[in-house]
Amino acid sequence: MENIVLTIGGFIKSLNWNDLFFLVSGIILILLMTYIVYLIRIDDSEKITSDIEEVIDTKEIKENKKKDTLIDIVNNLETNYEPQPIDLTKYEQEMENTAIISYEELLER
Repeated sequence: MENIVLTIGGFIKSLNWNDLFFLVSGIILILLMTYIVYLIRIDDSEKITSDIEEVIDTKEIKENKKKDTLIDIVNNLETNYEPQPIDLTKYEQEMENTAIISYEELLER
């Protein structure tokens, strides 16, 4: 341990003032950048959680609206449903009349 301290002390003594200034400013810059990245990540994580909460809330609202609209559509279909007649061509009408639908029908013919 004593050897490490003497080595670091000897390294620092061997540096001139310009070298010490750049060494200290580099260390300070690294610490500042680390702190800034930390603040950005905390802010992002808070934004992500708030965004997730907003998405969940909007999904719940949309699902409720979908349920309401589906219920309205089903009720509307049940009350106002009128089947539209199908316009068949002459050939389609002939095929419809001569089609065999079941086994019993086949035996009858």
